Order: sequence, then structure tokens, then C-alpha cells
Amino acid sequence: MKRFRNIRAGAPCCTQKDSAFTLVELMVGTAVLSLLVAGLASAFFYQRYSLDVQNEVNQMQQNARSSIGMLSDDLAMAGYGINVSNFTVTDWVDWIPEFTGNPTVIDGADEEPDEVYVAGAFDEPIAVLSAAAPAGSTTLELNTTVSGVVNTGTRRIVFLGRLETLRVISLAGSVLTFSTDPLVAGVGLEYDYPVGVPLERVHVRHYEIVNNAGSYPFRPYLSLTDTAVDYVGNWSKMVAADVIDLQFTRTDYSVTAEISCRTRSIDGRYVHPDENDHYRRHRVAQRVLPRNARYNL
Repeated sequence: MKRFRNIRAGAPCCTQKDSAFTLVELMVGTAVLSLLVAGLASAFFYQRYSLDVQNEVNQMQQNARSSIGMLSDDLAMAGYGINVSNFTVTDWVDWIPEFTGNPTVIDGADEEPDEVYVAGAFDEPIAVLSAAAPAGSTTLELNTTVSGVVNTGTRRIVFLGRLETLRVISLAGSVLTFSTDPLVAGVGLEYDYPVGVPLERVHVRHYEIVNNAGSYPFRPYLSLTDTAVDYVGNWSKMVAADVIDLQFTRTDYSVTAEISCRTRSIDGRYVHPDENDHYRRHRVAQRVLPRNARYNL
């Protein structure tokens, strides 16, 4: 009862010595806590580093896949829409002196990246016939105006009914005047075409590696220039950033495209075994059989 009364009176049930930590205990606890925090921090930073590296690698691989996919699709369509049975590619595309085959590969000097020109009707039809066009015709009546979409310059090649290639001579509203001969005006259609037959536009596309550290995006990228597109700056020509090399190997019937990419940032913990720098790299290749390869290559 005495002890009970002491508690009610506010008397402590234990001494100060029993409830306090000693200096040694505090030092040991602080050391253990410091080691634990250091371990957690190290694990956190390593995990963050691994995540950043994986994100960079994923982006690099995605750039390579998207680039090789787009390029391969265009190479596979090379020649679709251009009649080369009676003419040459140069007859149709005379404003690009280098364009002598379809596709045309320009080898880079001293192991520099290659370039490629490829022509074809890559997109959906731009119009359909609103009136039948009999054999011998040199004009088409379309369901819509195509002014601006085609012209008499670098957008003058169109493909009618998936059969005949035409050179645009003039445009007046929805009426298009053409020739089926790239060199001589006034040559008419070989076949009859009913209402609703599609008209497609032929593009010439140019792929190359651009590496200008002084302008956007301030690192190498795969550039695409298309005669059917009006560009507003280099950014609009960029297919994918951090593409560093483009190489082609040709046979009589095929083209193999090879694209190399690198990570966006350097990694001080990594050294590339061949280049001896701090960029990770990824290379993809794809073999393509262009349309009418025997005639175009």
C-alpha cells in the first residue's frame, strides 16, 4: 500500500538511471542507423541508376525499331506507281541528278553513313475519277481539286488506276491535264477507266543521317525529306533521334538496310568495347525485296 500511495502522489516507480541510454549505447545506435541509412541510400541510387539506364536503352531500341520499320516499308514500295517498262526512273524524276535507280543508294565516303532515295505511291489515293476516262484521253475529271497536292514541279507524277503513270501538265480546278510519256506532252491513256478509279500521288523520299551539333536536336538523327511534304524546320524532318549510322547492302533483287543507334546520354560507368566511349549502342538490320526489283535496282 505504501508503494501504491507513492505512485498516486507522483513518486517515480523507477530511477533515472534505469530509464536513460548511456553514451556508448547512443554511439552504437547512431552507427547502426548510419549504416542502415547508407545502405538504403546506396540501394536507392543504384536502383535509380539502373532505371535510368534501362529507360535510355529502351528508347534507343525503340528508335532503331521505328526507323528500320519506316525505312523498310518505303523500300518495299519502291517502284510502285512508276512505269519503268518503257522509260527509266531518270525520265520521270529528272530534278534529282543522283536518282538513277529505285531505290538509289549513295555510299558514304570513308565509312560515313549512306543515303537512299526511294520513289513510289506510298499513301492513300488523293482523288477518284468523277467521269469516265476513255483510252487516248489526256485529261481527267476528279471528284475534288488536287491543286497544291500535285503540281508541275516536284509533285508532277501520279498513278492512275494502279496501271498507268502520268506526268501532270496543268491543273484547272478538278480537271487535270497529263501525259503518259514523261518526256513528250499529249500522249494519252492506254486503257479505259470508269468512274471511281483512284488517283495516287508518287513521292520521292530521301533518308540520311544528319549530325549538326549546333542546331536542334543537337545530336545525330535520321532525317526524311519527302517531295510531298512542306517542311517548317529540321525538327519536322526527324524520324528518330540518336541514329548514328545508316548502311545498305544490295543484291540483284534485294536491299538490306542496317541502322545503328546510341543512347541519348553518356554513362560514366560504361565503356563501349569497340568505340571506347560511354554510349551504349544498338544495331538492327532488315532485308527488303522492293517491288519490280529486277527493273528498279
